[in-house]
Amino acid sequence: MSSLLRSLCACCLLAGLSLSLSSRGADTPLPLAERIARPDVLRGRFEQDRLVVGFRKPLRSSGHFVLARGRGVLWWTEQPFRSSLIVTATHLIAETDGDMRRIDAADEPALRAINTLLFDVLGGDIARLHSAFVIEASPTIGPHWQLRLTPKPGLFAQVFSRIELQGERHVETVVLDERNGDRSTIRFRDLAEAPALSADEVVRLAQ
Repeated sequence: MSSLLRSLCACCLLAGLSLSLSSRGADTPLPLAERIARPDVLRGRFEQDRLVVGFRKPLRSSGHFVLARGRGVLWWTEQPFRSSLIVTATHLIAETDGDMRRIDAADEPALRAINTLLFDVLGGDIARLHSAFVIEASPTIGPHWQLRLTPKPGLFAQVFSRIELQGERHVETVVLDERNGDRSTIRFRDLAEAPALSADEVVRLAQ
């Protein structure tokens, strides 16, 4: 479940952080509130470098995604092999090489916890993000911002030692430092806001 946890955590932070910051939590720097966009639908591409302890070169993957507030996340990996991930409030569907696996949130504690965090934050519950992480802002110049999230005791603390985020109007980079020494750096680009999902995206999220 750890690989899914990394992808889901990235989705969660990318989608939820904008609404969380604009909600002006007590320990969130107020100037960030005016910098972050809050689209109903966000599309873009990602590139992930995963540095595994014992290996010199990072493992690179790339693809594209769609985030729909209140509906779910569609995450397609294109390289080095094709796979897809569909996440809604109630379930996850992962497909690789024609092999499809469905996990219901009611049956998987990790997925249930991440789904709760994702959809409550998207729904405007700032307490969810602050209840899971200690959030610290680093000094920056210009419109960019940088945050460090240290997991509080719980699910995320079992996997991650810290999470760093950088961005401008959206989250652009997520760095996940894991307890076992591995590190994943996910860069988001070609981000585009949209007023609605396509017909195909609606069908996929309704699976």
